Amino acid sequence: MHPPFARVRRRLDDVREAFDRLQAIEAEIVPLLAATPGEAAGVARNMLRGSGIEGIYSGIEGVLKALLVAADGEVHAEGGAWHARLLAQAAEPTGRRPPIISQAVFDRLDRLRAFRHVERNTYAHLLRAGDVERNVQILVEAFPAFEVEILDFLSSFDPADA
Repeated sequence: MHPPFARVRRRLDDVREAFDRLQAIEAEIVPLLAATPGEAAGVARNMLRGSGIEGIYSGIEGVLKALLVAADGEVHAEGGAWHARLLAQAAEPTGRRPPIISQAVFDRLDRLRAFRHVERNTYAHLLRAGDVERNVQILVEAFPAFEVEILDFLSSFDPADA
C-alpha cells in the first residue's frame, strides 16, 4: 500500500470504531433515554446523537482530506465553502484518478455536512428530534458505503501510475 494511503487506512479504521460506538449507543443508551420521561431526556438524546453524527462526519472529512492530499497533491478548497468543495473534489474524477466516492455517497455525505454545520453552529438543545433521527439514518446508510468505496479506491489506485 502506498505509504500515505496507510495513514488514510488508519484514519478510516478510527472512524469505523466511532461508527461502531455510535451503533452501540443507538442500541443501548438511546432506548433508555427515549423511555425516560421529561424534556431533559429528549434533549440529552438529541445532543448525544447529534454529537455522534458530527464526530463521525468530521472523521469522514479527515479521511477524504488525507486521501485527496495523497492522490491529488492537495485539497482544492478554501474559505467558507471548504467542506462542500472537499466533497465535490472527492466525487469528481481528475486526469490522475477516478472519482473516490460515488454520486450516491456524495449525496448522503452532503446532507450530513449540512447537518454537521447546524449541529456545530446551533445550541445543541435546539436540535429537533426528527432532524436528528433522519441524519442518524443517513449516516447508517452512508458510512458503510463510504467505507467500501474508500477501501476499493485504496486497493485499486496507485499514485505512481497517475
